[in-house]
Amino acid sequence: MTHSITITTQRTQRLLLGYGAAFVVLIFANLTTAHAQDDRMASPLDLGRQEVPELLGVVVGPSFHKQLGSYQSGCPCTFDKGGANNFVFGLSYDKNLVTYGSNTKGGLWFGLRAMYETRNVAALFTEYENVRVRSLTTNELFTTPIQFQQQADIRFSMITLTPTITWYPFGRVFVQGGFQAGLVISSHFKQTKKLQQNTVTLPTGETAVVQFTQTDGNILTIEEGAVPQTNALQLGFTMAAGIDIPVGSNAKFRLTPMIQNVFPLTNLSNSGDGFRINAVQLLLGLKMNLK
Repeated sequence: MTHSITITTQRTQRLLLGYGAAFVVLIFANLTTAHAQDDRMASPLDLGRQEVPELLGVVVGPSFHKQLGSYQSGCPCTFDKGGANNFVFGLSYDKNLVTYGSNTKGGLWFGLRAMYETRNVAALFTEYENVRVRSLTTNELFTTPIQFQQQADIRFSMITLTPTITWYPFGRVFVQGGFQAGLVISSHFKQTKKLQQNTVTLPTGETAVVQFTQTDGNILTIEEGAVPQTNALQLGFTMAAGIDIPVGSNAKFRLTPMIQNVFPLTNLSNSGDGFRINAVQLLLGLKMNLK
């Protein structure tokens, strides 16, 4: 009987918590500064909203991925609870729809963001397989459980287009919602099998060396190639929050850090059960006033 143990890693979670904490500190630091300046003068960004109805910018940042559902390889093996991270980058356009308020400006903006994204996960588990091992002293064959690690690395590259509505309830802080459509332009899948032990003790008392016959190392590639049954059209919706930071005396530019969660609505591949990849992205935008 084969026993399997799911292995999870908290590396991605630690990275995400660290970036998230830094993001929250940045927001509160800027809120405090803005509050201190409100009594002396209007924010340059508030003045900029009255004069500049459009913004053009570039966006870049890390993307943290969590696997939803399961993926079925050809061996067959079922992989779940995968995770990984990568980077995204692209262009953004924003147009002011409504501005309100006197001392502290609020407003509603329409936006469009075009991004190149890589959605990837690595999922793995360990299992014991019963392997026939021959004794060198008695020439007998013994069925011996040996531990292996199965790992799947799955990657999709895509172009996404996200129309958004951004609301500034007051000042510089905003919340944002959007609908995302993506086109998968490439995919890659690789499954490897790794020996977790190099020796095994036989009933005769002797120690036998365990190795793959197909390779000199302890890692064997089981399957590699494009992901089968990929759904090229990807749909999802996004929720985000962030803050604008004016740059320059005339607020010609602004830095816009934001945290965004992408909720997928479409399976990335039909090879599995509900296989999707959720993304939490920490984006930094540099936007320029078009007037």
